[in-house]
Amino acid sequence: MNEPGNQNASIEPLLSLAEVARILGVCVRSVKRYVDRGELPKPVRVGGRLRLFKSDVESYQQGLRGQRMK
Repeated sequence: MNEPGNQNASIEPLLSLAEVARILGVCVRSVKRYVDRGELPKPVRVGGRLRLFKSDVESYQQGLRGQRMK
């Protein structure tokens, strides 16, 4: 599905730390702690702002769900 001229189809959404915090139900400082502990990958800097890939946040949530099932 990655056809020439349709390059936007493969661009993954980036989330701000505030958006990640809202999704996870925590404060921004907690998101930074998760990154510092290696629970979330290091954010990328875009236009001077830190962003996380949406798929990384979703993977983190799946891991939390997996822990809950144990």
